[in-house]
Amino acid sequence: MGSNNTTKRKTPPILPLDCIVEILEYLRNDKKSLFTNLFVNRTWSQLVIPLLWCRPFEIRKKERIMIIDTLILCLSKEEKRKFLEKMNEENRKMINIEKNPLFDYPLYIRNLDYRNLESLIGNWVTNLNDNLKIPRNIEIFLFNIIGNLIFTRSRGLTSLTLEHYDHYYYKFRKTNYTSFKDILSFNNIKNTLEHLQRLEINFFSEIYSSEIISNLFLTLSKYSNNIKHIYIDVSVEETILFSEICNSFARLIESQTNLITLEVNQNLGYSFINSLYTQSNSLTLLKINYLKNFHNLLPALSACKNLETLEFSEYFKIEQVDDLIYSLNTLSPIYIKNLLAYRFDSENIEENFGLSMIILIKLSVNTLKSLTLDHVNQEILETISINCPTINYLSLSILPESLLFFSKILSSLSHLESLIFIQDFNDQFFCTNDILLDIANNLPLSLKYFGFWTLDYHILDDFLQNINVPLQELDLFKSLNNDEMIIIINYVKNNNRILKRFGYKKVFSKDSNVSENYFVEAKSIIPIIDEARDIKHHVY
Repeated sequence: MGSNNTTKRKTPPILPLDCIVEILEYLRNDKKSLFTNLFVNRTWSQLVIPLLWCRPFEIRKKERIMIIDTLILCLSKEEKRKFLEKMNEENRKMINIEKNPLFDYPLYIRNLDYRNLESLIGNWVTNLNDNLKIPRNIEIFLFNIIGNLIFTRSRGLTSLTLEHYDHYYYKFRKTNYTSFKDILSFNNIKNTLEHLQRLEINFFSEIYSSEIISNLFLTLSKYSNNIKHIYIDVSVEETILFSEICNSFARLIESQTNLITLEVNQNLGYSFINSLYTQSNSLTLLKINYLKNFHNLLPALSACKNLETLEFSEYFKIEQVDDLIYSLNTLSPIYIKNLLAYRFDSENIEENFGLSMIILIKLSVNTLKSLTLDHVNQEILETISINCPTINYLSLSILPESLLFFSKILSSLSHLESLIFIQDFNDQFFCTNDILLDIANNLPLSLKYFGFWTLDYHILDDFLQNINVPLQELDLFKSLNNDEMIIIINYVKNNNRILKRFGYKKVFSKDSNVSENYFVEAKSIIPIIDEARDIKHHVY
């Protein structure tokens, strides 16, 4: 009876291919899970490999040098022979010329961080040198042959990052090596670059000709016309070729059909500003470091109807803008939602900075929703209170002499949902505790998130006790000790039981000064405790 009624083993249902694809796509950024699924069966393996190899150089880690072994295996027999000819006699057996990889791995590479590739090759050579004597300058040979392999076999890059800092290549100085020059000689460059969507270039050199970077910009403008995100930081000597760099960069921008993000330093001159008009319908984020020419920028900003975020950082030295203040009513509006200006040298900040911010705020009065500003004075605060009554996000580093005025206007910002308040350091003026307590007392009822940094944490308890708003999130941009954590615990227990999240610096660091007992107690009444948000401002 038992033998006739043996229960048949049930075969698990086979997932449809589109379901497997969707599952793996969901795990795209989870390399550990992808690697586990690599061994399910051949179908899963064929789907996982392209995901694992689309961004192999995203992270620069020594333990990932096996990637270089795999890429060397992908070389043609002739390329392997050339490589072995460069090696010493005793280590020519390290590669089997006849052995082929299971997959054509370079085919799947879509994101190429060339500096990380160079770093991995350097680590690979160093690792071999522990056991074998590797000839000098074998690295440069590998830079070229593996770079050319990727360009030749890839279906097309969507992201390219290039970096050159002279000190990186000090040991190669006599060879005149730089990836910015060599990459232009690779095979299949047109097909490899024509689908590029993200470009990042960092070039700082005192020894290489400006012509190198100019030629790169011109090549990219010829082959890569669908870039959506461009990040450029270039610093070269202002030689006779400098204008060629500026013009070639402007041509790169003008050649794009749908540029969304542009970050640039104005060391590249003013010609790029005119090129912004060609992207007026697509550009949504513009970041300029080292701003110099404010007058020319304004009409270009006005032309960019879809620009949402305008960002300034680093050195800020512009011409006089008094004439713009007096003719403000004649200027065309701009349509930004987010304005950011931060991390400037406080010793060199000029009155023109405050005036230029006031101009931008007034010109974007109908659309502005978010402000992140350093070195905020009373004039800027007055402009915010009058022109931005419906603003919902403020992140301000405020000069001490303007804190009293800030405390008075806070309650009038009835739509404000997020506030980051930083007490800007100034040797000549220290605000009183009463002003800080007034700020806490005048927080608008609409506020949901509050983050702050001040010089006076000894009044933390009184400061929190003066907050009458039921905050949902709170950040302190500092590390805490036990006494300060007790203050937070008491604040939540006695004043704000609905706090959902609390953040501070070094939460999970071994350097944390909060004992486990107090952390556990805080966690029992605050659902989420984690690292404080990243902010644009400098805190001490």
